[in-house]
Amino acid sequence: VNKLGSIPVNKDAYDVLLMSNGFAPGQIYPDSLPEMLRVLRPGGYMLWTMKDGYQTSSHSFAMMDQYINDLARQGSATLIMGPLVFQKYMQEPGEKTVPGRFYMLRKNMERNWATGSPKLQRKK
Repeated sequence: VNKLGSIPVNKDAYDVLLMSNGFAPGQIYPDSLPEMLRVLRPGGYMLWTMKDGYQTSSHSFAMMDQYINDLARQGSATLIMGPLVFQKYMQEPGEKTVPGRFYMLRKNMERNWATGSPKLQRKK
């Protein structure tokens, strides 16, 4: 997932996008959020979990919450929940349990304002 149009799926195709550990360095980056919202229908939900800590080792992930806030400010999406940090997300081989993050976004409904309305015809 990268720039707009990089997912070979039509706009507004899905009701829900659910992802676990997709956001990670070398996989999906936070600046892909607009493309993921493109394939989500208006009113649809995007939920994901990811390993906590990427924000301290990657500039892109340090900006994730800012990307989300920008989408909300632009009217593209509403942050329903997150980041919700929890302690027992996954256990890496030979290591202790790693904390994780949970997010939930809703794509805002698109508004199409009419510039005029047809005249009503009265019954005679």
